[in-house]
Amino acid sequence: MSKNYFSAYNIFNSLLILIYPILRNSGNRYMLKRKDSWGYQREDSIITILVAIILLRYIKYFSNWDKFLCEIFFFSKFAISVLLLLISRKIFFWYILACLIIWLLIKYPRYQGPSNIIELPNYEAFKDIIEQSQNKQKEKLHKKSHNNINNKDGYLFVIFYSNYSYDCLYTEELFAHLSIKYYANNLAFTRMNVDINEAFVEKLGIDLHKNVSLPYMIMFKNGKEVERLPGYDEKGKPRKMKFYREKDIVEIFDLKNIVKEQK
Repeated sequence: MSKNYFSAYNIFNSLLILIYPILRNSGNRYMLKRKDSWGYQREDSIITILVAIILLRYIKYFSNWDKFLCEIFFFSKFAISVLLLLISRKIFFWYILACLIIWLLIKYPRYQGPSNIIELPNYEAFKDIIEQSQNKQKEKLHKKSHNNINNKDGYLFVIFYSNYSYDCLYTEELFAHLSIKYYANNLAFTRMNVDINEAFVEKLGIDLHKNVSLPYMIMFKNGKEVERLPGYDEKGKPRKMKFYREKDIVEIFDLKNIVKEQK
């Protein structure tokens, strides 16, 4: 569960929603009470549609509370804007201006809690950790042939993210949680900023110019790729991620069995 519920971002966006009853009573409510073609008042119809959209988003696309709360803010402010436009263009203008100012000045809070994720600033850092993994595999083979000792394989989980992607912000706490829950000597969690490493990530087959979904995850075993997400479909086109859920990531990358290997 998110620890950012009382952040400035959530507080100010909540105020933009809670202020609606006050603004509603400041304008001409006649247009709100007019009935639509189905016989319902316009205000009731718009609020009903809003609730239906939020419930549908929850049922089909829910991944974590942070993202869902932000979707509630977005759709609620959109619905309120439509309602205020019916009441008063002047009130509508000032409301849109307030939303724009808050969007520009108050950013979504970054996760600041515990994490076992290692930041990879550039290709050299990635290369070093890959070489360490490969060297461990060579040592394993050497010891196995001489001493019949089975060392553990080295897994490297890399998260490619962007500071400009809201999905990357929403999932920071999720990945931090995974890095702690599945911490193991044979599994390292790392991440790399694609904004400053575009040329390198494209060599890995992550084409940022094709609107690829971020965050992007690749699992390496002893320096060689074994799985990626979102990855590509049967036609070789990048898949789109509708949601990022812990159970899906754990299952696709087989994190539970990887941790069991070290025991």
